[in-house]
Amino acid sequence: MVIVKPNAFIVGVPKSGKVSLRYWLSQHPDMFVCMFDTDFFSVDVEGRQDRVDSVEKYLAYFKDTGDKKVVLDQISRSAVSKVAHKLIKKFSPNAKIIINLRNPAEQMFSWHKTLRRIGFETEPNFYKAIKMEEERKRRSKSKLIKNYYYREIADYYPQVKRYIDTFGKKNVRVVLLDELRNKPEETYYSLLKFLGVRKFKPDFSVQNETKREPRSQFYVKVMNFFLNLPRPIRLLIKRIIPPMAVGKFRKATWKTFDVKEKIDPKVRYEINNSFKPNLKKLEKLINKDLSMWYNP
Repeated sequence: MVIVKPNAFIVGVPKSGKVSLRYWLSQHPDMFVCMFDTDFFSVDVEGRQDRVDSVEKYLAYFKDTGDKKVVLDQISRSAVSKVAHKLIKKFSPNAKIIINLRNPAEQMFSWHKTLRRIGFETEPNFYKAIKMEEERKRRSKSKLIKNYYYREIADYYPQVKRYIDTFGKKNVRVVLLDELRNKPEETYYSLLKFLGVRKFKPDFSVQNETKREPRSQFYVKVMNFFLNLPRPIRLLIKRIIPPMAVGKFRKATWKTFDVKEKIDPKVRYEINNSFKPNLKKLEKLINKDLSMWYNP
């Protein structure tokens, strides 16, 4: 059995289209794409600690690569990580990097909804939650980047700059969620050229469009309590409780919705305007017009 190291990585922020892009790329005959979110290199970000914790376990996900030209991994929250870019460079020096980004305010709003569903976020009001960030940082005893550090995750310029400085501009491609939504084929074919593989048309269906949320604070508090237990206890509980029981609990405490809640336009403008200086710097760095994000 031959195990090949990944030579391409999708990084970027949560809720920015990474799952759909991974699905599209996974259909290409010349590519092997890991469909499990290992989070392997994001060692300084909350949540990675319960996932793959050794090189051997990580490489086991790439045991069936065959003779594929591109071996790709998607690493959640690896853009906000202060060390992931260095670890990836050491692991795969000539890697191609794809960075997914989204309108900062909308990313933060969507991420807050996800954290509520997972149990990391106990504050139901989005605006209150983002205003709590600095106080949460002051009170935190951990050096990890917490999932509810919304502004830090959505401040893209320093994240992208780290990867460009490390891998070089020609090996880094930034993809906006707007591009994936508005011109998926053009964006996809451009990425294939960047990765050095032939043209291929996949199924462009959207993935990971979650339409569930907690019915009450009870579920959120239970999950938050569990997530804050010491790691050995969390792992023990996971082994003891049958997956079927977990599924029944989720079904009883989640509700579905047909129409997604949207961020208040005033709040969106306030957030994006606060990022405007760095967004303008990011525009120059990646040569893309981002004015649709920060202009009213």
